[in-house]
Amino acid sequence: MSELIILLREHYTFGFVFSAHFTEKKNKHFIEIAENVSFPDVERQPERYTEEEKGIIKTIESYSDQNLARIFSKKKKALEFVKSVSKYDIEKRIRPFIEKRLITIIEKLSEADIPMYLKKDKFNTLYKEDLITIQKEPAKTVFNIEKEEAGTKYFLSVKHEEKEINLFGKSVVIISNEPCNLILDSKLYSFADIDGKKLKPFFDKTHISIPKSAERKWFEAFGINAIKKFEVSSKGFLIKEKRIDATAELVLEKDWKGDLAFMLYFHYENETFHSGKKFETKLEFDEINFEFTKLSRNESWEKKIIKKIQNTGLILQADNNFKVNAKTKARELQYQETVEWLSENKHKFTEIGVSFKQDLYRKEYFIQKISSNIKISKKKDWFDIYGTVSFGKFEIPFINLRNHILKEKREFVLPDKTIAIIPDEWFAKYSEIFMFGEKNSDKLKLGKTHFDALKKSEIKGIDKQFKKSISKLIHFNEFETEVPEDIKAELRPYQKDGLKWMYFLQENNFGGCLADDMGLGKTLQTITLLQKTINSRIKESIETKQQSQLNLFVEKASEPAEFQRKASLIVMPISLIHNWKNEIKKFAPKLKVLVYKGSNRHRNINRFNEYDIILAGYALIRNDIDLLKNHEFLYVVLDESQFIKNSNSKTYKAVLELDSEYRLVLTGTPIENSLTDLWSQMNFINNGMLGNENFFNQTFIKPIEKQANEIQEEKLKRIINPFLLRRTKNEVAKDLPPLTEQTIYCKQDEEQKSYYEKEKSKIRNKIIGLIESGEKKSLSVEVLGALTKLRQISNHPVLVDEKYEGESGKFNEIIRNIESLTSENHKVLIFSSFVKHLDLLAAYFEKNNIKYSKLTGQTKKREEVISEFQDNTDNRVFLISIKAGGTGLNLTEADYVFIIDPWWNPAVEKQAVNRAHRIGQDKKVMVYRYISENTIEEKISKLQEKKSKLADTFINNNNPLKNMTKTNILELFK
Repeated sequence: MSELIILLREHYTFGFVFSAHFTEKKNKHFIEIAENVSFPDVERQPERYTEEEKGIIKTIESYSDQNLARIFSKKKKALEFVKSVSKYDIEKRIRPFIEKRLITIIEKLSEADIPMYLKKDKFNTLYKEDLITIQKEPAKTVFNIEKEEAGTKYFLSVKHEEKEINLFGKSVVIISNEPCNLILDSKLYSFADIDGKKLKPFFDKTHISIPKSAERKWFEAFGINAIKKFEVSSKGFLIKEKRIDATAELVLEKDWKGDLAFMLYFHYENETFHSGKKFETKLEFDEINFEFTKLSRNESWEKKIIKKIQNTGLILQADNNFKVNAKTKARELQYQETVEWLSENKHKFTEIGVSFKQDLYRKEYFIQKISSNIKISKKKDWFDIYGTVSFGKFEIPFINLRNHILKEKREFVLPDKTIAIIPDEWFAKYSEIFMFGEKNSDKLKLGKTHFDALKKSEIKGIDKQFKKSISKLIHFNEFETEVPEDIKAELRPYQKDGLKWMYFLQENNFGGCLADDMGLGKTLQTITLLQKTINSRIKESIETKQQSQLNLFVEKASEPAEFQRKASLIVMPISLIHNWKNEIKKFAPKLKVLVYKGSNRHRNINRFNEYDIILAGYALIRNDIDLLKNHEFLYVVLDESQFIKNSNSKTYKAVLELDSEYRLVLTGTPIENSLTDLWSQMNFINNGMLGNENFFNQTFIKPIEKQANEIQEEKLKRIINPFLLRRTKNEVAKDLPPLTEQTIYCKQDEEQKSYYEKEKSKIRNKIIGLIESGEKKSLSVEVLGALTKLRQISNHPVLVDEKYEGESGKFNEIIRNIESLTSENHKVLIFSSFVKHLDLLAAYFEKNNIKYSKLTGQTKKREEVISEFQDNTDNRVFLISIKAGGTGLNLTEADYVFIIDPWWNPAVEKQAVNRAHRIGQDKKVMVYRYISENTIEEKISKLQEKKSKLADTFINNNNPLKNMTKTNILELFK
């Protein structure tokens, strides 16, 4: 049976080295080397070796002739290198390199169960006497000094486990010099206190003699140092031991790396030693009696002190300094963690008898108790927060910490110039109240919308009634809110929850964003809310009047006025006014509605309060804002509120000036391109809730969109969640028929394919030229134009070239499917980004007597076009421009939706699908997306699938064009 061994053998050039072998036992007297082992052998058969064996063999491989030649010579051949290497290089460079690895192997062998042999001859036979035993306990050097009449002589011996071993006449092999490892009497000894070269003379000398004339000089130059550093066996003179008491001191300093460390010093009378300094002995010499007195450090006591310090929780480092077990590698944070630990644990030093001080170059940390006394008072729409924080004897106004908390700066300079570390938990507790609070003298004014920040701050004194209201707001669906009898519809459970949520927002005077998926009935929920609010006010008016009449018997009171109607304004894209008017008439016929439009509209402002609801388009609100801002509405509701996503637009600035008791926005896509879209809508419903736009950009947009900062992402979600309600179709699937989506890949006609490739090649060459020239502005325009052109060719080349006479694979596939579906009495919505594409289909339908409707931005009588499709059973195809008809339409008569030229933003396509797949639909809806194979469309589709994290987190998806690199751009045109 073979066995792995490690053999120490002399290399013919580099001295003694280890090698690995497998051996076979021939008989009871000897074994024989059967196989040499290198690291490639280990890699070929790893299962044959243990992890310890692999590590040792890998280290052996590091000083193979091949590796040494690679490291120390430019010559490629190992044999040539070994033959030509100089003695100087061996001694000064190569042998030290080898010895470091030999020491590593010895350390591993001392822990592993692997036999080690020494072999000086060239034979492969090993005997028991060749086996080497590694001694785990280090050996010590003993200086034997004998002073006689004729002079002094000395020699060195080895002391191991209290047994002294003479070196003279012994066969010794030195494996390494520093530290010294040697083999003596079949045992491997390791030394920590001496260089192997100093031992070498005594292998063949009994002693070294010092004549009487040189004796004093020898003792002063060499003997004294030997007595200090080593164990000395003296004869003819006296060496006395003297122990003195010592004290221990921990000093907070900066170590050589600039980190804070606790350095331990031992004070012995007039001498001070760092705990990491080598063991030193102070020596006193009596010249008359020729006596030496060794003042030794109390090694056992020092070790006990070190152990006690470790028990306080400090970590002993390799440099013998102590550090706090910091959670971070960042130096500034390590400083803070160190001071925090010290504040809580410094009393432990006194308990173990160790003094403490700071030595930080004129800098001193405050390490006493820190506490806070913060109060709160409730106003109508905000809270005042004030109080003090205590740093020992210093009382600091709470507001003074604002900049430190916001900038995450933990070091706070106290009046006496000591530096306090603001507790870490204060940043988590107070950052949001400082972030959104407004400084007002010595107080912090915090808006009521930031109730969650107050809850998080754990400040005492928050009004219990308000806490209860907030609890209702968060858990609004636990409470009942009746649907008014005036509403002529059966609200689904999730719609009732939406009503509850909006009503509780109203009770707490908050604005809200209803962001349900398209087609889930945001319009109905809003109409129900307005009807309920009006009913509630009528009831309150009646009760007040009755109470007033009863009070006439007690005291004279004036007759209360009749109920005063106050109109709510609903603002929307003008194309949706017809839909809103019909929905109100259908679901709340008692509500009086006024459409604000036409040349005589200004006269109607004085009659607004004769109506319950005013319907108006965004453009008219923008144009008439100077007049409209003077009227107070009950509610201002913005439908498709993404229309105000641009905070620099006149529309946004206009709606912000509207005056109302309550505000509400409705949208299925609150984020179309960036979180900036969200800010503008949230700022409209609850002004100042997310700070100003610059603050929002720095605090949330950059960290979330550019740095994927999850902490800020969670913080923003937590802030907006109470004021934003969104239910997806997946959540309310039982209320909707099934939706099936399918992508149809269309083969290009051969002529179409040739045309496409030719145009693509031209475009790519032009774009490469622009990239090389560095014209960024021209590049952007060119890329967008090129994408549009290739998309159109993917649909049908005739869209860009009227002279084209060939076919289009996609066009033919669309026509084939349309004719098949209409023959089975299905109704189909066809959405396109290109009106030209719709015109092409319309021309075919007219030629083949297929009845259809068409809705684009140029359509004048939208209501008639929509009704014609919905009500006419013979009209089975509706051509719709995705911009003109992607929102606000209720087309539940259709059960098929064609997206015939997909584009970047899935949200736009989703809006189109929602024209048919919405509440009121009773048929299964099929969605077909048409993509021409091996075209720009296919690449866009793949990019579309890569949803950004922003999209998944904050409701909608981002525009993938926004941050495209030059490489991405070129990839599109491959």
